[in-house]
Amino acid sequence: MSEDWKFYWGNGEQPETLNGPEETREAAAAEAIANSEPGEVVSVCEARPMTLDNRIFDADWIVERFDSRNEEKQNEDGDCLLEDATDEQLTELEGILNDAFVAWRAKHGVGRAYMLDTRNEEVLTVPEPAGEPVS
Repeated sequence: MSEDWKFYWGNGEQPETLNGPEETREAAAAEAIANSEPGEVVSVCEARPMTLDNRIFDADWIVERFDSRNEEKQNEDGDCLLEDATDEQLTELEGILNDAFVAWRAKHGVGRAYMLDTRNEEVLTVPEPAGEPVS
């Protein structure tokens, strides 16, 4: 996951939706002001997509699924077909499958987090246009 923080803006002090990204805080503030009415409150912050948990493969689940799909091929005692695999080998298998999933997501650009981590929030009041009296 990229560590690149970008700048976003939203309406209100705690916006439910953030717009962006913009490359600079100034660009995000300008967009917020351009898309809001004088006197409204807007927020500008740095944000990035939250990190997703890619650990979706679990050795116990893999062994259970493998055995259930091959029940008729087990011995008469129903012993696990992967009973000879060590804990280290099963941990390695988990890692290989999880890494392959991450690589697949990156290759196809799928699975983006829609929630954002934010920092350095700033609340602004949209100014009155220049040359107009302030009420």
